[in-house]
Amino acid sequence: MLDWKTQIIDRIAKKSPETGVVITPDTSFDDLGIESLDQIELIFELEEQFDVELPYNANLPAGQTLELATVGDLIALVAGQIDQSSTARNQPAIQTEALELS
Repeated sequence: MLDWKTQIIDRIAKKSPETGVVITPDTSFDDLGIESLDQIELIFELEEQFDVELPYNANLPAGQTLELATVGDLIALVAGQIDQSSTARNQPAIQTEALELS
């Protein structure tokens, strides 16, 4: 099984109309021919693939923007959400109802 960073790069490569470009974290989406709508589609695909919620400009509070200029920016975004997601899964559930003691 490929690690998640390689899976992200593979997904990006499939979105890119450019061929023969070596994709590194420093590669820009402009160099890959991936426009903003393609980036949003990519975000949706990655959310589903990794079972995370990724912020993007349409779902950020007013006045905030997300800059995804490079492949590394997207990898960092996914990494942050994977870390948050795994941390949340490891937290004990909070009990909100009173227990009946006998």
